[in-house]
Amino acid sequence: MTNVIMSEAEYYSKLAVRTGEPIDDLKKEFAEILASVTKDEKFHAYNDQQKINVAKNQFSIRKIRETAVPGLMNWEGVIIGIGDLIDTVSKQRKTSDAAFKADPLRAVQGYIYNQVQVLTNTEGVALYPKTELNLKFGRAGKPLPEHDWLRSMYAVARPIDPKTKAAGPAQYTKIMINKAPAIDVSKTPLMQKVKFKAINKTNDEDRKVGTYTANFSAFTKFEAGTFDMPAVEDILPALPQYVPLGSLDEYHTKNAENPRRLVVTEGTVVNMNLEPNAKTGNMYLIISDESLLFSGTDKTGVMAWIPTDRGIEIDFASDSRVFVVGKTTRGQARDPITKETLEGVPGDVMINAYGLFAPEMFKVPAAEVDPVTEASVIAKAEEY
Repeated sequence: MTNVIMSEAEYYSKLAVRTGEPIDDLKKEFAEILASVTKDEKFHAYNDQQKINVAKNQFSIRKIRETAVPGLMNWEGVIIGIGDLIDTVSKQRKTSDAAFKADPLRAVQGYIYNQVQVLTNTEGVALYPKTELNLKFGRAGKPLPEHDWLRSMYAVARPIDPKTKAAGPAQYTKIMINKAPAIDVSKTPLMQKVKFKAINKTNDEDRKVGTYTANFSAFTKFEAGTFDMPAVEDILPALPQYVPLGSLDEYHTKNAENPRRLVVTEGTVVNMNLEPNAKTGNMYLIISDESLLFSGTDKTGVMAWIPTDRGIEIDFASDSRVFVVGKTTRGQARDPITKETLEGVPGDVMINAYGLFAPEMFKVPAAEVDPVTEASVIAKAEEY
């Protein structure tokens, strides 16, 4: 068997065709691997060429694995928001535990408890119930995992065709992350141009409404990129999810039953508190806008809760004009004097923020931005 020896130029040229990645990006990735090999103590006794050979072997294997992932593509765009961490089995587990305590015999056989299909073993361990979906994926009757983490990212992005190198149209993109990568997203760059790899899961329904769906992979990493795309302050108000601040009440009323609702709005910061709440770890902003004058309510501002577990940057002060990407919520009204909750009385619509952006034109520089505390690394999970 004869080994074919390629020149460096030919190697990168063929690899670029195979992966759809620019040669400069491939060289940069190889350089990072070589730097890692060079620093590794177990390779200190090797000469420079041997270290290059080790790095090239690692690099080539990585590319072989990447090309073996169905649907893995290069993307470019802007991440505009990061959703809440969800434990998809939390509700199922709690309900199963309660169902077993209520009626162990029926729980072992499987029954509906509090509108949830449940199943346990004779010791009360929660199992995947025998639903159509669980049967399809072959997990019915198997123990529920301790946790099953899931998180959504929201972007305006476009996939790069691996053969033609042509970029598709930039569109609203939902990126799904599961397992361990969903827990710590604090270093994900928000509101800036990035390149990344993700598995294209766009289906016909997505295409009908002009959106993309993508899944995280073991090779997904966000890196700063330079490419032609509108500025963030032009992207956000052009999205179909954009709603003027004065219309948030109407929007929430129409979409309150949709757990996947997303809204983009904007306003001027009239108040802010960057001290994370001791219980929730959230900071907050109150934003206002002239559209509130014509909203039919007496509201003068909308509160946006800012989580500290996903790297949302607050590099501005009060009086800045900001875009807020997030999910609307409505609490219960409180008595203005006693501050007690008024049962059955709807409160103001607020926003759980997934992303913030202050255009330079309307940004009031922050004299001092308070550091994010240790709460930033503690995942706050919602039940699903």
